[in-house]
Amino acid sequence: MRNTFIGHSFIINNFVVMIGMQLKDSPCRVLGEGVQYQWHENEDKIVIPDVSVNCNIRAGKMCH
Repeated sequence: MRNTFIGHSFIINNFVVMIGMQLKDSPCRVLGEGVQYQWHENEDKIVIPDVSVNCNIRAGKMCH
């Protein structure tokens, strides 16, 4: 199980770097594991995606 977690983490990190490089001149930012979102459309459930791209970041605060 430990190798699966490490492999998954490597994939996520590589994906974040690759997408982040493509978005470097845009207002969007790519974020890795551990960022929590609260979707109001989904009965206010907390979702923690492996990777997310947010194009609506204002004053250091995540907007959704």
